Amino acid sequence: MRNTAYGISSNLENHPMKGTYMNEISPDIHVFKTNIGFAHDVKKISPVLGEESRIKKWSVDVEDVDNVLRVEAHRIEPTEIISLITQCGYSCEELTD
Repeated sequence: MRNTAYGISSNLENHPMKGTYMNEISPDIHVFKTNIGFAHDVKKISPVLGEESRIKKWSVDVEDVDNVLRVEAHRIEPTEIISLITQCGYSCEELTD
């Protein structure tokens, strides 16, 4: 296959990723500080995060002082996750290294 607009060519027969699927590629991990502190709060955000197909797995640690939301996803920006959480009525800010 050759993409002449960009001059890219590839031989898929010998490509190291041949036969892999998107869900086999490691997802991005995003970590957030929230005010999601109780089980009923987690139940409130569950349908919203569950409907987002790019989110593969998520959890909230309600025992942590920062009520950490951890999201494993493909091709989603942290701002999009923050928007989903704030639309549910909770605060959410990205934790960085």
